[in-house]
Amino acid sequence: MKNEEKLYKLEREMIEWERGCPKRIQHFLKVHEFAVAIAKGEKVDEDTMFILEALGYIHDIGIKIAEEKHGKYNGKTQELYGEPAAKEMLVRLGFDKVDIDRISMIVGKHHTYNADIEGLDFRILLEADACVNMYEKDKSDDAKRAMLKNVFRTETGKQIYCTMFDL
Repeated sequence: MKNEEKLYKLEREMIEWERGCPKRIQHFLKVHEFAVAIAKGEKVDEDTMFILEALGYIHDIGIKIAEEKHGKYNGKTQELYGEPAAKEMLVRLGFDKVDIDRISMIVGKHHTYNADIEGLDFRILLEADACVNMYEKDKSDDAKRAMLKNVFRTETGKQIYCTMFDL
């Protein structure tokens, strides 16, 4: 199966996974688009783009499970439940083992900002997710500046973020 087909199936599967929750569906679709925009600016290779697109769709898969088990979620529970859920879905959808391992590992760390962030795919996902989260949560200008300082490293991510928030 071609990567384009895998991504389409993943997108549809995640929309179904989040059935009845338009906020989360819109969130992951926006993160996907920001990840692609940043990746294009950074001129990532085809393999990195594939990983990033998958991450954009699946990064918050753990929220639903955490809510079902605990009635709420936070970054840690998202990571805890997200990694195995991502792995299971990606296996079922026919992703390659090396891609499954990389994607699910990042899903399991994407709220641990002090984690060892190795790879442009991981960095860009964090930046794309921050762009969307800071907008959706309507954070203060001080919080936006702190996020810029602490998370953003790519030139394209910084440019998009600063333009979006007029920083």
